[in-house]
Amino acid sequence: MPSGKVGDSFRIQGPTTNRTRRHEIVADDSIGNFTPTALVPSPPPLPTRVPRSLGDYSTASPEEIAAVAAAHFSPSEKNLYLKRRGMLELLGHLATFSGDTWQQRWEASGHDLGDKPVADLAGDSQNLRRLLNVALGHAFAMRLIRPSLLGFRANKFTRYTPWFRSVAQDPRLEEFCDRADRLPVSQGRRTRAKFDVCCALTVFGIDPDGLTAEAFLYYASESRKHGLADHGNAFAGTLAWPILHEIGQFAASAPRTLRAAVTRGQLSIEESVDRHQLRNRAVRDLLVEYLRHRSAELDYSTLQTHTNLLVKTFWKAIEQINPEQADLRLSEETFTAWKERLLILPNGKPRLDIDGPLLAVRAL
Repeated sequence: MPSGKVGDSFRIQGPTTNRTRRHEIVADDSIGNFTPTALVPSPPPLPTRVPRSLGDYSTASPEEIAAVAAAHFSPSEKNLYLKRRGMLELLGHLATFSGDTWQQRWEASGHDLGDKPVADLAGDSQNLRRLLNVALGHAFAMRLIRPSLLGFRANKFTRYTPWFRSVAQDPRLEEFCDRADRLPVSQGRRTRAKFDVCCALTVFGIDPDGLTAEAFLYYASESRKHGLADHGNAFAGTLAWPILHEIGQFAASAPRTLRAAVTRGQLSIEESVDRHQLRNRAVRDLLVEYLRHRSAELDYSTLQTHTNLLVKTFWKAIEQINPEQADLRLSEETFTAWKERLLILPNGKPRLDIDGPLLAVRAL
């Protein structure tokens, strides 16, 4: 790199590589201080087989579905008529929309968008409102319909968890609920923990085996995004998370609490470099390797400062000045243009610290 001088601060002849050869310790930035702890929220893939322990009634007639639902959810003859009537009213409404399955008709109805509670179809009839609401909860629990999170939460169910458990009959889910019932917290919080898991399984259309930490974090994040958690801007599922971790539902490497799962740890060296989106991959790799060497002797804050000087202030600027620059062998013209740019901050104010960037480049 050519030498140059702009003012009294420029005392270097250009960066060399001698110093990098002194450090024989190779720091692994996948461990220790440079490990990001946050998981990436991600919905699970749609299952190849929808869990339907009562049977597949996706294209069955309203009468058949009503009979099955009433028999399962109302063992008492006293309520069979009402349960059948509620399901027939619900499916009669959905049948007016296009689709070959009840899922397709549900989506075509607009109820899945979250702003049309099914109970509103009953108008002022409180009895019909209650019947429609219960029927919809049963349709969700028996996996006749897979709602979106907003489509689910637009409707208010007081007994959804026991409905869902009665259909699922899943040992892992029962173990979770048993542990939740023994938590030393209020009954309301225990109920909410169980509801969060049943709700997540419903909207994802999966069995408990498919509920990963990333998937549950996605549910918690989306609930927070739409204001569906118990307390304002809080995450849903905070009480359920540690129980799921304890029973082995999540991978052993997953954080033990939801708070830890959403807390962003310190950036890895690659992440610190890549957030500046360098075009030249060879120089990017060189900078990563150099910074990995330096990380053995620098604390995190100092390393981040050093990274910004080399990646953003130096090389990112070089790529803007000369997009065709292939390596660190800069022409006199390019190097001079960078030194002139260095004098001014991006906000247009004079740079007070010229030595910092220059020393960082020289050490490179």
